Amino acid sequence: MNKFFGGIAAAAALVSAVLMAPVAQAETRYFSFQSSTDDVKMSGVFNITGDVITSMKATVYNTVFGKQSADNVVVNVNSPAIAYSPDGKFYYDNIFAHSNPALDIGGVLFTTSANTDGYWNLWGTGPNAGALWASSSNGAYVVQEYGTLNVRGVSGVPELSTWAMMMLGFGALGFAATRRKELATA
Repeated sequence: MNKFFGGIAAAAALVSAVLMAPVAQAETRYFSFQSSTDDVKMSGVFNITGDVITSMKATVYNTVFGKQSADNVVVNVNSPAIAYSPDGKFYYDNIFAHSNPALDIGGVLFTTSANTDGYWNLWGTGPNAGALWASSSNGAYVVQEYGTLNVRGVSGVPELSTWAMMMLGFGALGFAATRRKELATA
């Protein structure tokens, strides 16, 4: 019987330690941007940890560059404060607001496969509304579009406490099965 209570105490200590650990929840949000002129379309996913967009995988289509991949979020070294793009054309924060609009006025700064010498900034301008602009090495804004910005869907990564409770449950089932087998052979 002491083994039983010792095992329960150890499991309780493990679950307590896991529940107390501060862990930022990672999540994925699907988004799309459609300019009011239909000249620019963008869709993809944001990967978010806490309130910070850490990466994205998206496709941008516009009449200037054609279809291109957008998967290089520029890290904000001042997070959560505002930073300026290396070319000085945009200020950004890469903050996900968890509300509507999902992006604030700072928005997310990224680069694309076709516009290698400039930057892109996608930001919120109001509920379900946003702007997508791009700069180039000559200092001009080559894309300046406003339109509809939709963010939807959540694909959360389970927290450590969820995994701990599941493991504790499986351990309890295994213990019960072993105990039942011992009683049957006694």
